[in-house]
Amino acid sequence: MRKTLFNALQVPFCGIAALTVAGNCYASEPLRPNVVFILADDVGYGDFSAYGAHRVSTPNVDQLADNGITFMNAHAVAATSTPSRYSLLTGQYAFRRTDTGVAAGNAASIIKPDQPTVAKVFKEAGYTTGVVGKWHLGLGETTGEQDWNSVVSPGPFELGFDYSYIMAATADRVPCVFMEDQRIANPDATSPVFVSYSTAFEGEPLGSTHPELLKMESSHGHNQAIVNGIGRIGYMKGGGTALWKDENIADSIVAKAINFIEKSKDNPFFLYLGTNDIHVPRAPHQRFVGKSGMGPRGDAILSFDWTVGEIMKALEENGLLENTLIILTSDNGPVVDDGYKDQAVELLGDHEPWGIFHEKGGKYSAYEAGTCIPFIVHWPDQIKEPAISPALISQVDFYATMAHLLDVPVSSAGPSDSQEQLDAWLGKDFTGRDFAVTQSGTLGIIKGIWKYIAPHSGAPYQAHTDIYTGYNAEDQLFNLQTDVSELNNVAADNPDIVEDLKASLEKVKRDFGVTFDDIKLEIAGAETKGNDGLPAEQNADYAIGKAFDGNLDNEYSSQWGGNTKMPVTLDFTLKEPDQVDYIVFYPKGPLTSNVNGYWNEFEVHTSTDGTTFTKANDYQFTLTQDDKAQTYIIKAPQKIELPEPAENVKTVRVVVKSSYHSNATNLPQLVSCAEVEIYKKDPVGFNPPQIDNSFQVVSRNGYVYVTGNNFPAQLFTMDGRSIHIKDRQSPGIYIVKADGYAKKIRVE
Repeated sequence: MRKTLFNALQVPFCGIAALTVAGNCYASEPLRPNVVFILADDVGYGDFSAYGAHRVSTPNVDQLADNGITFMNAHAVAATSTPSRYSLLTGQYAFRRTDTGVAAGNAASIIKPDQPTVAKVFKEAGYTTGVVGKWHLGLGETTGEQDWNSVVSPGPFELGFDYSYIMAATADRVPCVFMEDQRIANPDATSPVFVSYSTAFEGEPLGSTHPELLKMESSHGHNQAIVNGIGRIGYMKGGGTALWKDENIADSIVAKAINFIEKSKDNPFFLYLGTNDIHVPRAPHQRFVGKSGMGPRGDAILSFDWTVGEIMKALEENGLLENTLIILTSDNGPVVDDGYKDQAVELLGDHEPWGIFHEKGGKYSAYEAGTCIPFIVHWPDQIKEPAISPALISQVDFYATMAHLLDVPVSSAGPSDSQEQLDAWLGKDFTGRDFAVTQSGTLGIIKGIWKYIAPHSGAPYQAHTDIYTGYNAEDQLFNLQTDVSELNNVAADNPDIVEDLKASLEKVKRDFGVTFDDIKLEIAGAETKGNDGLPAEQNADYAIGKAFDGNLDNEYSSQWGGNTKMPVTLDFTLKEPDQVDYIVFYPKGPLTSNVNGYWNEFEVHTSTDGTTFTKANDYQFTLTQDDKAQTYIIKAPQKIELPEPAENVKTVRVVVKSSYHSNATNLPQLVSCAEVEIYKKDPVGFNPPQIDNSFQVVSRNGYVYVTGNNFPAQLFTMDGRSIHIKDRQSPGIYIVKADGYAKKIRVE
């Protein structure tokens, strides 16, 4: 049966006849519940019978739905595992960082020890915390340098979890061992573990070289290390008896989860349970094999449902079910063929993992099928009447919602992407968020009935997974009320809506991070101000503007060199129109030219109205040779006297040019790091602004910190691009933002 997204009543639920919640069914003083967050892997909107699936039955999931709040418009933050999980646990959109893509099995810990996490919220509230199952957020300090035969840290403990029993990455990636409290579980002393994602280990068979050893053939990728007769991604040696058996993964996860529940039952606890089901390789236990009629993928759905049932049974047997808040959802949308020939495609039949959405959307996709996922909230002590809710929900809100529930203050330095949505999650509010942001290779935003997908130059179709990515070089707009499958792009017919959604998306990026416009507003607003280095009588005549206060025209396309186009135009607006006689051009980062004899110059133009400009003159940079670098650089300020005083100037325009474009590789650095000082008198006695030594910036654990702040700051290039400290290009000038302010820093 085809369903309509906003008509939730068409979905079959036992005993639910209306989209209502009793007005008096919530206690005025809620108890502090135990919290169990069950995160399925690659389960789609249409994979549970609670959401309309008819080829497979999921009675335990249905039981939660029949007695809880079932959401029809809930979203994972991202269409792939690592960024989705990062956002879930930190409350921060993964796109704000450049190192949150799908993690290799030997990736360093992506969440840093000093970052706020939802586990730390529970710890602050006095909870016992545990994580069991799939992790996929990296372990250790440095990628590829883990000693797998010792304690690997940082990891879950440093992020707020008292106990952990995890898969370092995914079942299709090495290392294929469980890590218990950040050590290999049940280690085999005779077979130490070694992992590489670059070089195969001599003597170790690979899926690509020894296909005869495989019991599950790869359809794409998954042809490196062989473990348990299955080819994996990455190379591995050793493990011995510590290696997992894929058929027993669900049983191992359930056993450890139940053990945690039983040990923690006397105090409030938080359990983050990440199942392996239904991620590839799909190798469910023998008791599920063949039971779904849809091959290993369908059988894995049954295995997941069994996991849910076992957790519910353990809670009930320990007298905990009534006051346990269970949240069940998936990390992203579905994929049928994700790298193994397991007959998932051939046996799919009329089962629709993507549910009501684009039938070729799903995991990896910008379409709704990539991020709109099952989401069920169950809390018998507080939810007295079940409901189907159309509220717009995002997993990024787990952080702030739990902080609100537990009355734990969220630090001002913590994530600002997470919103408190407790009323919506408990079925009191059927509206939820004003909008939700989603991430694949591009960003999307859902607001009301509209879905906007930002342009992306990637391929629109992924052949090996048979998924349409939703990428398009043009703006895309879909009316989800009339076109839930996102087949008809109506952007051209609704330009105002497109602009509104684009503006909302840009505001999201701007509110937490720093964009080019933010830098202009927060740091470099052109203003008239005094300077202690000037004689007192000249203070009133000193006006300063900075190059990133200017308007970079459309020709500017470079980030720290490469593809630089000339010229670069920079405009500086004075607070009040005035006479201009002198300009001092201050390069904060050197302009280099690797070829002796080539020159660089700039023009100065003035305008009384900000529209019509008069050229004053051409000025050539003074280059000096740096013996160490064997390049020619600008080191000294360039003091320029205009041929004639410019009267009543409102705007000064500087146009930067080069006579040898390809060698002006650092020109964007010069431009973005320059300051322009504007005078109506000769700036005699001027002293350059001094460095504020009270503002110290240090790098620790891969993050940037500023004096007096225990929380990481954000680091940005001068054009507003968010970067990780390890990705910086030194030397250079960067923006560091913390506690609501932003400053320039020089990295030597």
